[in-house]
Amino acid sequence: MIFKKIGIGGRLDSTNIINPLLSIITSIGFDHCEILGDTYEKIAFEKAGIIKQNTPVVLGTELPYEYLSKIAKEKGAPVIPSPEQAKITNLPCSLHAMHQNILEYIY
Repeated sequence: MIFKKIGIGGRLDSTNIINPLLSIITSIGFDHCEILGDTYEKIAFEKAGIIKQNTPVVLGTELPYEYLSKIAKEKGAPVIPSPEQAKITNLPCSLHAMHQNILEYIY
C-alpha cells in the first residue's frame, strides 16, 4: 500500500489522475491562495476535487464537513469520520495505527 501526499491538494493537483482506494482531506489552509482561491469556500471546493466516485473519503476535523459530505454523497463516496470525529480515544499516534483503524472501518 502506498500513501501519496498530494502537492497543493485538490482538483488541480497533478497526482489527481490516480484512482486511490481511499482519499483523505485532513485540513484546509490558506497556503496556496493564488491557486486554490482566497476564501475558505473556494479552497474547500478545490480540495473536494480529490473525492472520487465510489471511493471512501476520510474527512478531518476543522473542515466544512457538511459541504464536503454533500459532495461525497453526490459521488457515491462513503464518508469515514476521522478518529477525532468518531470519538475514538487512546489511538496510538502513528501512521500505522491510523492506517489500521481506517482499514478496519472500511472492511
